[in-house]
Amino acid sequence: MFPQRGSLPASVYYPVQVKLSDWGYMNSKIIYRNYDDSYAEAVAEMWKQSRPGWPAGFFGPAEVTVAFVMQDERVSGKLFTELAFRGVRVL
Repeated sequence: MFPQRGSLPASVYYPVQVKLSDWGYMNSKIIYRNYDDSYAEAVAEMWKQSRPGWPAGFFGPAEVTVAFVMQDERVSGKLFTELAFRGVRVL
């Protein structure tokens, strides 16, 4: 059962406005975008931050870098990769 409206803090229902340097003001909602190489740095950062949560060896011995992300996307054979952003951070 979902909580009744009013039983959670107002911030759950009314997200705070966040100032983002490149994208102006927007709600802190999740925005979906197709991957392109301009997002490689944000994707690499996401993998670096989440690496401790993955099994040892999942990424191989190499550090996840921007070049690694770009190469991985190029050779993946996927039609596209959808990224979820909250602000400028890839989730």
